[in-house]
Amino acid sequence: MKKLIPILALASVCAAWGSTFFMIKDHVLDDIPASDFLTVRFILAAMIACALWFRELRTAGWKTLALGFGAGILYGLGQLAQTWGLNLTSPATSGFITAMSIVFVPFVALILFRERFKPITWLWMLLATLGLAALSLQGWSFGLGELTTLLGALFFAIQVASLGVISPGRPAGALAAMQMVGTAAVNAVPALSDGELILPSNGAVWASLIYMVLVCAVGALFIQTWAQARMSSTEAALIMACEPLFATLFSVLFSGEALTWRLLVGGTLIMVAIVAAQLVGVHPEDNKPDRVESREAAPLTENRTRKTADFRHQKKVGVTL
Repeated sequence: MKKLIPILALASVCAAWGSTFFMIKDHVLDDIPASDFLTVRFILAAMIACALWFRELRTAGWKTLALGFGAGILYGLGQLAQTWGLNLTSPATSGFITAMSIVFVPFVALILFRERFKPITWLWMLLATLGLAALSLQGWSFGLGELTTLLGALFFAIQVASLGVISPGRPAGALAAMQMVGTAAVNAVPALSDGELILPSNGAVWASLIYMVLVCAVGALFIQTWAQARMSSTEAALIMACEPLFATLFSVLFSGEALTWRLLVGGTLIMVAIVAAQLVGVHPEDNKPDRVESREAAPLTENRTRKTADFRHQKKVGVTL
């Protein structure tokens, strides 16, 4: 049950993210440039997150703040590349290429963080990739939009792999808030390059914006950070493969996309990969602790233990003398 709750929580994040593709493609990008939209979105998200987790931010160490900001930079670069690419490609293709980050994550985790996993994990990755292809692709061409989206997928993969390392033992609220600050900072550079920040001009775009701020940014990044403290980055990547499944479902329900056998086959392959990975496991041995302790609290505990030992030693010497 302890493992099931983080899995379901991360799946709910994927559902929230998957719901944004058709909104951005059909409504947002016709009204406001990508970088301006992302800047407004994440400035609002950062303000709300900093207010919600002000106490955690105040007590968190500088290392936690810096690591969260760095993860936000990666996430912001991924968001910017994905949204720019969505201007030049279809939501389905964008969803597929973005979800290719699940294949990048094990490589990043292995190269940068020496994360070990079972060889059979590559089979689950292959099944998930085939499911993504069946779900999303209808012919294939590779142009600037696809290349930009692929670059965004690489940034997302590095962010996911990094969260698997930095989130255990650190306050999820502080990390999530700093990620939103970092994301807003990245997107503000191109948005403000002309000296003007463009705001949405109609109620539908504002409604989409508020939904993406509250649910897909503040809520989703907090839940992702919390969940990844309780699983490896490779496990998280496999669960995130269901994001394009949700993207397709929302496109069918709200954007008029046809429901075909591709959805059934692709969705089935993705779910088989996710369930099989959880049943068989992806790591030779589970090194995750059952209880996550605060890393900022560890030095304090060590100091108190040392002071207690010194006091007892002094007291013992005093009695002897």
